[in-house]
Amino acid sequence: MKKSIRCTSLALTSAVLLSMPLTMGGCLFSRSKEVSYSGSRVEFGDLSRVHVHRSTTSDVERLLGPPSSTVTNDDGSETWSWKWRKVTEGEGHVFLIFAGEKSKTEDHAVNIRFKDGVAVEKWRG
Repeated sequence: MKKSIRCTSLALTSAVLLSMPLTMGGCLFSRSKEVSYSGSRVEFGDLSRVHVHRSTTSDVERLLGPPSSTVTNDDGSETWSWKWRKVTEGEGHVFLIFAGEKSKTEDHAVNIRFKDGVAVEKWRG
């Protein structure tokens, strides 16, 4: 009979010790994420305030800031571009078992074409 009690006691102790990390939620899994931007970032809401056939080059520059680049097209119109890069870096840890890092890079651009100083087209690309 003593052998059965000892096995039960050992099994119970092992179960308690193995389940302890599960009850300590903050220690079992951790994650962090950092986002950074470089370039001339344009928020979606700011682009929506640019009105085709109404906004002028000075209106747009006041709203979005100076463009990253400008190109004069064959038809005499100008295309202004705002370009930026978003980098998301993250890492995660699972209680003493796994640690990993992940990095994601996204390139974004907003373009506006002007004819005679007025916006005639806008797009993300």
